[in-house]
Amino acid sequence: MKANRETPSAGRQWVKQLMGGVALILLFSVSARGATLDVTGLKGCLDPGPALLWFADAEGRLTLAEAAHPETPFAPLATMRYSFGFMDYPLWGKLSLVNQGKTPLQAVLSIDYPPLDEVIFYRPGKNGFVREVSGDTHPFAIRPISHRAIAFPVALPPGETTVYMRITTRGAMTLPVRVWEAGAFLEADHTSLPLEWLFYGIMLAMAFYNLFAFLAKRESTHLFLLLFTLSMTLHSMVHSGHAFQYLWPDSPNWAHMSNLVLLGVSIFFSLLFSRRFLGTRTLCPSLDRLIKGGLGLALMLTASAPFLDYHIVSQWVTVFGIVAVLVMLMGGVVMYRNGLHTARFYIVAWFLFLLGSALSVGGLYGLVPINTLSRWGVEMGYGLLILLFSLGVGDKLRNLKKERNEAVRALKESEEKYRSLVDNANDGIVVEMDGKITYANNAVMAMSGYDKEAFHAMPVADFFADTGKGRIMVEERLKAKRKGLTVSDQYEAQLLQNNGEIVDVIISETAITMGGRHATLSIVTNITEQKWAEEQINRQNVELTRHRNSLEELVAERTTQLEKAIGRSELAVEEAQEAAITKSTFLANMSHEIRTPMNAIIGMSDLVMRTDLTPRQREYLGIIRSSSRSLLQIINDILDFSKMDAGKLRFEEIPFRLSEVVDAVTDLFIESSVRKDIELVVDIDPEVPDELLGDPLRFRQVLANLLSNAFKFTETGEITITATCVRREEQHVELFLAVRDTGVGVDPKRSDQLFEVFSQADGSTTRKYGGTGLGLAICRNIVERMGGAIWVEQVQGGGSRFCFTTRIRFMDRDDAPPLVPDEMRKGAVLLVEDNATTRIVLARYLTSFGFTVVEAEGGEEALKNFRKGSYPPLSLAVIDLQLPGMDGIDTATALCKSGGTRAPRIILTGPFGREEEVVRARRSGFTHFLIKPVKQSALFDTVMEIFGVPRVLETPTVAPVTPSDLRGLAVLLVEDNPVNQMVACELLKGWGLTVETASNGLEAVKQVETKRYDLVLMDLQMPVMDGLEATTMIRDNLAMTDLPIIAMTAHAMQGDKERCLHAGMDDYVSKPIHRERLFEVIAHHTVGGAVPRASEAPVAGGCVLDFDAGVERLGSMVLYDRVLSRFQAEYQTFPVRLAALLDARNIPAVRMEAHSLKGVAANIGAEPLALEAAAMEDTANREDLASARELFPALNKALSHVLSAIETLGRVQAPTEEKAPLKSGERKEVVARLKAELAAADPVAAVEAVEALVHLLKEGNEEVALVAIREVEALIQAYDFQGAETRLAAFTG
Repeated sequence: MKANRETPSAGRQWVKQLMGGVALILLFSVSARGATLDVTGLKGCLDPGPALLWFADAEGRLTLAEAAHPETPFAPLATMRYSFGFMDYPLWGKLSLVNQGKTPLQAVLSIDYPPLDEVIFYRPGKNGFVREVSGDTHPFAIRPISHRAIAFPVALPPGETTVYMRITTRGAMTLPVRVWEAGAFLEADHTSLPLEWLFYGIMLAMAFYNLFAFLAKRESTHLFLLLFTLSMTLHSMVHSGHAFQYLWPDSPNWAHMSNLVLLGVSIFFSLLFSRRFLGTRTLCPSLDRLIKGGLGLALMLTASAPFLDYHIVSQWVTVFGIVAVLVMLMGGVVMYRNGLHTARFYIVAWFLFLLGSALSVGGLYGLVPINTLSRWGVEMGYGLLILLFSLGVGDKLRNLKKERNEAVRALKESEEKYRSLVDNANDGIVVEMDGKITYANNAVMAMSGYDKEAFHAMPVADFFADTGKGRIMVEERLKAKRKGLTVSDQYEAQLLQNNGEIVDVIISETAITMGGRHATLSIVTNITEQKWAEEQINRQNVELTRHRNSLEELVAERTTQLEKAIGRSELAVEEAQEAAITKSTFLANMSHEIRTPMNAIIGMSDLVMRTDLTPRQREYLGIIRSSSRSLLQIINDILDFSKMDAGKLRFEEIPFRLSEVVDAVTDLFIESSVRKDIELVVDIDPEVPDELLGDPLRFRQVLANLLSNAFKFTETGEITITATCVRREEQHVELFLAVRDTGVGVDPKRSDQLFEVFSQADGSTTRKYGGTGLGLAICRNIVERMGGAIWVEQVQGGGSRFCFTTRIRFMDRDDAPPLVPDEMRKGAVLLVEDNATTRIVLARYLTSFGFTVVEAEGGEEALKNFRKGSYPPLSLAVIDLQLPGMDGIDTATALCKSGGTRAPRIILTGPFGREEEVVRARRSGFTHFLIKPVKQSALFDTVMEIFGVPRVLETPTVAPVTPSDLRGLAVLLVEDNPVNQMVACELLKGWGLTVETASNGLEAVKQVETKRYDLVLMDLQMPVMDGLEATTMIRDNLAMTDLPIIAMTAHAMQGDKERCLHAGMDDYVSKPIHRERLFEVIAHHTVGGAVPRASEAPVAGGCVLDFDAGVERLGSMVLYDRVLSRFQAEYQTFPVRLAALLDARNIPAVRMEAHSLKGVAANIGAEPLALEAAAMEDTANREDLASARELFPALNKALSHVLSAIETLGRVQAPTEEKAPLKSGERKEVVARLKAELAAADPVAAVEAVEALVHLLKEGNEEVALVAIREVEALIQAYDFQGAETRLAAFTG
């Protein structure tokens, strides 16, 4: 052997083998090289552990001599103790045993893994190494020791003995090597053998059990379990080596191949059993398809095992077996969750099998200790698997039997039920077979009159009568059937009863099969009564035919009469339609006829109010004007009712803001609120969308009517307008609105009648409060047209609540509520308000701004809590002026004194018209005041202003228009009524317009054709040619499409506006003419500007400039005009002057300027400006420069409003020198002009002539003449032009 190692070829071969095993050597630890196993005194067995060294022969050419060479790199296995996986080359093992005793030791080296192909064992002998062979590729008889496992005897003399093993296998290289004392090895074999055969006996018993169960029950589940048990038992015997030892010891090839074949067969039968046991074919088709795929793969692997490479097939079968077991286990879980309760046996069985296999594998690989459980884990898993499967099959069969019994019982019950139904059916049921009756129910036997025995004994043909529909027809049907002809399945027949009577029936036949034989099922229905009824009907038909003929003659006669009646009714309808048209025309004409004098009355009243009048005359004219407007409102109500009655009340759908409509309505009643001292509260829920799509005019009309009623019937307390959201859809919202008052209330018995036409609570209501009784009826019609309802409720404690709902579209905008900046929200807001409703609304407003709000009902409560520190730090206080006990100004003053530097900013609230309180507040240093009802936007703006945050105003896209912008425009006024001409001319000339007139449409067309006009005001109803025809001619014949034409008429019926626009007119102004509306329309269609809004430049006659009060205070209209002109000229530069004085800290000069402005403002009726000036004067008196600067913006704003109002009046011309007094020689000229104006009945021109004459007489100190001319003036004001002429003639001669 030494010589062999030294040859070159042997050296090269040794080097190649050495390099081929490098990959495996890297897995070994070289630190234990040269370790030995001490077997001294060995009594049982030893695990060689690190003493067993290994070397992989990668090329398969290593000889024993080369293996025994000291340089061969044997090494111990460091990571795994027994398994090397699948290897396709030999593995060499080397073990050095040391016997330190003095006597030889007989040992056995065993490898307890029988499926190894070949193990060659080399032990020292007398003449070198002795070679012994074992493995399942060699006959069992050549084994050194007749044992199921691979074992080799070894004699161990004292000292060290080294043995070698060469292992080759195409399966798993699993090598559980142990060293035994020879006697202990035999004793362990004798101990384990009974247990092994006990296991096989149990498996055989389970196989016989399933065999007998299959033969007894013919249930394939038992057959598949039997085959699975046998294949698993045989595979276990193969794997343990007993099959090779006892069954086929002389067939090494089969012993080698049987391991794979039996494993594949076991998998196949386990899948078959699982498919049958779990019932996947019907219960879970997807799992069934997966199992069928596994069956095919198992068959393919099993069939290919003898022909393919064993090494590859063994790996495939092993992996497939593991996957199959996992699939079956998971399938059992799925089926159990799907309701198959017997699957619990199946799941537990596979789990225990896997657990036992894991214990055995763990013991084999040294992962768990070697004990009884790890040694017999696989066998116990096999046994429990088959046992639980058998129990599961038994449980399943018991359940199936139970279900089958229940099904049989249900079937029997169903059969009894249906037999009862058939036996007791109303129709007869007969089953005939071969000409004999095999079944008949009670109905058919009762129909024939025979008892059961006699009925079944009679031939079928004997039941039929000797008539054409009896026996003869039945015999013909039988003949036709025998010939193969088709006969009807349903036919009428006549049966002969036992008592000889004939019964009419309908028979329906159906071919059936009973017991494999053909039969006929017949349903027999008794139609005797129907036949009798048919005869009766036929007789009646004859009678009806006779009556029908006579009836047709009568119908023809009546038809002629009806046609005549229809003609008369159509004539009546036409007359009714004509009456409706006449009614509408009458209403339109009456509207025109009523509104024309109303226009004159209101217009002339306005004009006279602008002249010099005595206080009593001014009072009388005020009554005339207010009464005229009340009458106009009544006319409007009547016209609205007429439109509703005619169904012509139309609604617009335009965008509008609910808050603006409510604010506009409440503004109308501020004066009523102040006069009656009634708290007016607006409470709109934040959930209500503000931007709506509907008719704001109708919305406002309903609210104004309800609010007017509330103020009419309420003398004290409060009136609240609430709005909430009932339901919100994608595009529509249902709103609930209510007006609640604390007035006299409504009698519940008469509440339903309130909304009827011309109905009020009782007769005294009309006498005490007035009204037509149309307002609420109009409201009901409008609300119902808006998709809602209206009703009235009694309020507990007094008063009433008028409620209505409406369904309306809304603009889908998610505008966030206004929030004050974070730094402003550091302090809380104190709200002091005695009215609970107002307090709730204001608290919600402030909370929506982002504030924390604390509340108090009175000043004393607020001060007490503030001084005690009960409130959080306050940054703002909103206080009502009219508090019980301590009023709002005193409360605010006390808060400021108590708080010192911590005092909150103050906003006061109160009703309109409390100017003296405003002055008092300003003198106390409180400059921010809000009028009730407080608007949310106004409160937010004031909060921002008081914290010093400037308000961002929208810049108007169109500059505001004033009367000065209209001066010089040429206007053609087309009006046939001279009084209306006079009123309109005065208005237009007052704004500086050049006015020409025409009396009818034809004159207007001629004047437009020859002259240029900037605008035409066109009446509709005129003689010769009306306004519509004139407009059409101007547009079409004269081709003047750009000339603005404005309709100006007393027509008020629906459709007038549309007809005007269709004729080519640009806009529409109804009579009586409202001065502001006319100004707005003219400005819009000429200069194209926008009218100043009330928030920017309030018009005269409001709280900014009281025209009537100014004229009354100065006593002369001419003087008032002059004062306004001088005021306008003097105070245009006042803000610049006052700002310079404040910058120069000239407090005395500031006081003088403010004092002067206060007096002038009071004289001209500018009360708010006078209040601002008084506050500035008071501040200057205290020499408080800082407060004076704070008041300057408010004073400047009030002054600008007054100047804008003066401009809006259209009266003031540029200041000029006064005209020289009339000379005495001009007296006759003035008298002559006065006479001419009196003859023309022109009151305005006549009054102007009187004023000129009075001026002339005053210069001449002619007192008597002055008295006479005043009498003339009085007669003119009374419209007594003839009397004025007579008095003038007497005075002048």
